[in-house]
Amino acid sequence: TSVAAASNGKAANGSHSVNGSNVTAPDYWFAYNVNGWRIYNLTAAWGSKFTTGTSSYAEDYKQHWAPGAPERTWLTNDLAANAAAPKIAIFHYPLYSAVRTGDVQDTFLTAPTDGSESLEDLLATNNVKLVLNGHSHVYERNSPHNGLVSIVSGGGGATLSPVDSGTAAKCAQVYPDTGQRVVAFARGWSSTGGSACNTTKPTSAAQVYHYLRVTLSSTAASVQAIDSTGT
Repeated sequence: TSVAAASNGKAANGSHSVNGSNVTAPDYWFAYNVNGWRIYNLTAAWGSKFTTGTSSYAEDYKQHWAPGAPERTWLTNDLAANAAAPKIAIFHYPLYSAVRTGDVQDTFLTAPTDGSESLEDLLATNNVKLVLNGHSHVYERNSPHNGLVSIVSGGGGATLSPVDSGTAAKCAQVYPDTGQRVVAFARGWSSTGGSACNTTKPTSAAQVYHYLRVTLSSTAASVQAIDSTGT
């Protein structure tokens, strides 16, 4: 809470209105500095038990990222106040996901239906260089988009998911404004074995379970994905 207070952020549960009812859900957004980098821990998630008649992604957008939402207002102000610093943002829902099954890619963060500026664009235009996401139980590194690299690190221990291998839709998706392929590298796993985008398929789940090691200097961020074999 002291870190949150120092950045005028929040680290507590808050009251939210959903279809005329008040629900209590986490309001955690704050920032801090490491070696000249501004690190943002954001809330981009919404429990399905709090969602009525719409998707959890739509409700997350309404509560956190629509124009005038408290978290978006705070983030916009803090980005501007720290304009010169390179930045990293960490949040749950992924900007892009190569997971084969299920609607796990949160398009409300990249192309909101109300036509307002997306969270992705807000970050990219304010010197955010790296986004770290979860939610998809794979490892995925995406190609730079307007200077922003996103990594999905969901292989910390939960049941893994397969990625859309080869030339399938998720593996071959492109950024609509540049036509560049989104997924640079992805690995997944299921009961039928390994799957991959733009790399060799893993031969065991141990090659998908992983953690990230992030090393920051004043001029660069180095990210290593270390799988549970130590590779």
